[in-house]
Amino acid sequence: MTKIFSLAILTFKEGIRHRLLHGIGILAAFMALLTLLIPDLFMYDLGKVAIDIGLSTVSISGLLIIFFLAINILGRDLDKRTIYMVLATPTSRGQYILGKFAGICLLLLVSFVFLSLLLSGALYAITTIYPAHISARFSWSTLFWAQVFLFLELVLVAAIMFFFSSFSSSLYLTLILSGIIYMIGTSIESIQLALSTQNIATPSGIESILEIIQWIFPNLSAFDFKTIAAYGLPLHSSTLALTFAYWFFYTFSLLLLTAYFFNKRELS
Repeated sequence: MTKIFSLAILTFKEGIRHRLLHGIGILAAFMALLTLLIPDLFMYDLGKVAIDIGLSTVSISGLLIIFFLAINILGRDLDKRTIYMVLATPTSRGQYILGKFAGICLLLLVSFVFLSLLLSGALYAITTIYPAHISARFSWSTLFWAQVFLFLELVLVAAIMFFFSSFSSSLYLTLILSGIIYMIGTSIESIQLALSTQNIATPSGIESILEIIQWIFPNLSAFDFKTIAAYGLPLHSSTLALTFAYWFFYTFSLLLLTAYFFNKRELS
């Protein structure tokens, strides 16, 4: 456990010093300021638009950290051969994976808290300045849970990226595969909903394929509570519990597979 913790801290320090992280922070701060300017454009539905923009900004910033910063950190270990120095010590490959993953998650957590504070500050300013244009159903607790599960979604995406990096020696291939899985995970539920509600005639084979895809690939839409937070709808504890259980099972399974494939991988 000590080795995993040490690796996590080293990974976090490496990531926090990266210039890309500073650029993402500046972009997020700019978007938070932009949120304060939307009343002139969307006064009729101010609260919903502000929450949509704010949560989308947090999500995009987190994805940038995963797809560019985290992949670079993993790739640098292989390119500079520092991974051999770590594995030369009494550190197993499984501990290396868990330590790196914990460090990326810690980096995500710190960045996420910073971004969430920016979002909450912008929303607080809007609700204070324009209280008449905010829905009476707006709930800070619902917004909090929407942000928590958005963070869990980002952790799951990071686990997907680690899974592909465990057997792929190409950073570009890891990035492309992770991006494809992310797009499938965020769109498969919408596609199925559109097919069922609009009575679109589809071959039975297509429906079977979509069902298989939904079982194999992660349903990232399950963690998206932006609409619920925007409209101030209630979030039931059973929904939160089931979503968390789904997240835990999928993330844990991916980390097991990542450790397995990384143990089998020939490092050159």
